[in-house]
Amino acid sequence: MMIIDKPDKKTGPTPVEAPPSYASALQTNGSSATTYSPDPKVGYTPSQPYPAALFPPAPKKPGKPNRRWFSFGISKTAKQVRSTTQDILRDLVKQHPATEFASVLDSCAEACAAHGVSLSQIIQDPFIENHLAVYWAIIKRPSDCVKLYSSNIHANPESDALVMALLAASSPISATTISEVRLACLANSDHALFQRIKRRFDAFSLLSGADAILLATNGVRMEDRGDNITVEDVRGNARAFVARFEIIQFQLRMRVSKKVDVEFIAKGRFWRLSFLVTPETHINVHHRAGSWLVVLTLLEHSPPTWIDSQLIISEPPSSPSFDSRTSNVPTPSPSDTLPSYPSVRYQAPPQHPARDSIFRSKGKKPKPVVNLRIKSGSKQLSPQSSQSNGPHQITVPLEDSLMGADLQYEGSSYIDSSGTLNATLEAHLMKPDSDCIIC
Repeated sequence: MMIIDKPDKKTGPTPVEAPPSYASALQTNGSSATTYSPDPKVGYTPSQPYPAALFPPAPKKPGKPNRRWFSFGISKTAKQVRSTTQDILRDLVKQHPATEFASVLDSCAEACAAHGVSLSQIIQDPFIENHLAVYWAIIKRPSDCVKLYSSNIHANPESDALVMALLAASSPISATTISEVRLACLANSDHALFQRIKRRFDAFSLLSGADAILLATNGVRMEDRGDNITVEDVRGNARAFVARFEIIQFQLRMRVSKKVDVEFIAKGRFWRLSFLVTPETHINVHHRAGSWLVVLTLLEHSPPTWIDSQLIISEPPSSPSFDSRTSNVPTPSPSDTLPSYPSVRYQAPPQHPARDSIFRSKGKKPKPVVNLRIKSGSKQLSPQSSQSNGPHQITVPLEDSLMGADLQYEGSSYIDSSGTLNATLEAHLMKPDSDCIIC
């Protein structure tokens, strides 16, 4: 008689592909197509090299399973997959690897999909010290990388890779994730990373639906369609910063959307600079309907502060190389002047008076700089969500500057040939003193 041993009940079916160990990932040059078949009883210990068996095997479907047992088995397995994935993500942000995380995330995604678990939901769950994994990935970015790319919003540094991979796996991006990313960038005062994230993921963009349509251009990459905002510290002055803005299609957006917002991080604070048109229904004794306003707002999670600043708008150089977007736009010749096209004067929007022929003899002199002082009053500027009773924003009409109203006229010399407005905000976080601006 032949004796056949019964199969060991503790031995499960062949496990599905599991996330590879860091060492395996490096040996396979980032490939995620590695199959493992170790002892399924091997567990996963955080902060240790990844073992071969990270996930329990997916249950097989027998012919007529007991419904109650089968449901319990799936539930238990899914819970284990979720727990193991959380452990892996926790280790990823602790170690912040430069290269090997990609294959690990890929295998996590495969295992989660095989067990009906949403990797996106796990990533967007605040299970690491009440914060998301992407929050810690931003916080843990090397400080030298933060400084090196602090003024380059177009860079694609290797130190961004884990942050971008976690966000790419978080679709659809939740409001919690947006808030966590903003909070982490603010903690590092990392304006450049925040701008790179905004340019890559629409969920972080401030563009209205109308603006998104206006700026959609065939053949132009999504990340090249937004406004450019750079921030620089002032050497030798810990309280001062300079923010520069390139706002594309400025006049068109103001006329269609009635508002243009740009956000930036400076001096450990979140700011929003807005240009808006006062609504016809707006009841305010200080600003008439239709007037163009500038609003500086201190946003959530920012500490209160005094501020004394000036918004400066100068005429752009006549050279088309001023804006890289318009390097192929020829400079108009002297003969291409408005008087050659008299019908333009009678079309909306109104033509700027300075373009009329009777003023052309004075046109060789550069116009005065548009200079708007934006300062806090008797109380510090505070976020709207704070307990402070101080104002959260400062509103100044463009007309407060001698030439500020010129920005609304078609053909304004303060707007470059591509429709871009270039502006600079020079700010000093100090209590305003008399009429001194950025002394």
